[in-house]
Amino acid sequence: MTDASRKPAREFSTAEALAYMIGAIGIQLLSTMMLEWAAIYYHPPEGADKIRYTTMGLASLIMIIGILSDAISDPMVGYWSDRSRSRLGRRRPFIIYGSPLACVSFVLFWFPPLAHERWLNFAWGAFWAMAFFWGLTLVIIPYIALLPEMARSTGGRVKLGVYQAVGMILGLVLGFASGILITKIGVKATGALFGAVSFATFQFAGWTVKERFVQSEDDAPGSLRQMGAQLAGTLKNRPFLIFLAAETIFTLGFTVIQIVLPDYNMVILGKEEDFVTLLFLPFLLVCFPLIFVIEPVVKKWNTRITYASGLFGFAILFPLLGLIGLVPDPGLRIVLLLIMVGLAGAPQAVKYVMPGPLIGEIADYDEKHMTGRRREAIYSGAIGFAMKTAMMLSYGVRYAVYAPFGEFSVRNHAPVLLIGPVTAVICMIGFFVFLKYPDMSKQE
Repeated sequence: MTDASRKPAREFSTAEALAYMIGAIGIQLLSTMMLEWAAIYYHPPEGADKIRYTTMGLASLIMIIGILSDAISDPMVGYWSDRSRSRLGRRRPFIIYGSPLACVSFVLFWFPPLAHERWLNFAWGAFWAMAFFWGLTLVIIPYIALLPEMARSTGGRVKLGVYQAVGMILGLVLGFASGILITKIGVKATGALFGAVSFATFQFAGWTVKERFVQSEDDAPGSLRQMGAQLAGTLKNRPFLIFLAAETIFTLGFTVIQIVLPDYNMVILGKEEDFVTLLFLPFLLVCFPLIFVIEPVVKKWNTRITYASGLFGFAILFPLLGLIGLVPDPGLRIVLLLIMVGLAGAPQAVKYVMPGPLIGEIADYDEKHMTGRRREAIYSGAIGFAMKTAMMLSYGVRYAVYAPFGEFSVRNHAPVLLIGPVTAVICMIGFFVFLKYPDMSKQE
């Protein structure tokens, strides 16, 4: 892609940044509730006085099927978006027209037809999980690809990444507040409310953000073989390959923690769903102000050191989850857990802000040294495929850790306590992989 075929680059307006931030709220809101509550909703622990819709294995399989379909669709949507043509642009139509599928299927997922363990509930959950993740892919991949197009400088991308991070934190706040809402109005009503709110955020972002890229004639959509060649071509980009490997490994460990947090709350702490919201408060108090520090940190260091510090922070914190669970005094256990969750807000601030700028500089490298094209979405799709594969495997990790200990029960603490050390090892591997990522500011 030559400079002549693209409108002159300009930084985003405040209104566009706010719209981009609002879009992140819906993405994080739906993702958080689905990952936090889906498995435990379809198969709660014995003794929790909840309806069991499926077995533990089938509850995990529902999410594996949904995330697998998502992983397959990510590169397809990325390729399609990169090479699409529309009066609305090549990103916004996906956000606008993909959001109804994502939000409607999300709502229906929480309405299994039978109030006891049956295969029909498994089929229902698997079908709507697939539909939800497909719809969310139509929104997320083009949404992520918008960031490096809206801002072409590293500083601008980090600044827009901060807006995105604010939206993700607000979505996370609402997502964790689902525990309170579930206690008050139930899972079904909470799912319906979140679906409606997210639909509004997607539509607002899709109709407000303006695209800067002008599609050239040689970027018309091609065949599946061409898509495969484009996707394979991303693996020739060494900085991307390193980032992809590290991000995939980290996502595996982090998602295991995320889906086990409600288990930890019920089994180790003996609390109801609404207590998960309280656990999130110290995280918010630390994470939210720190996201505004990331931009000067990147200017002082670089994207490589900043992102690596976030991965390392998680790797040293996750083992504490198991150790805290061994504390005999329930009150002290809760205090220590609140402190640990608060400390986790620091590396999470880095994780919220930095992926967008990293994808941007990877796409810049691709344009300057490899293809001469702007291919943000195919890179986002490749990352999405790898991350969704890791998310899918995370349910397998949860099952593999829990299964040897027998029945999933509020009286059986051992498998839940093992999750912290297991995920710490996974995240530390991701950290060491990312250390091979180059300082892109020195790339010609």
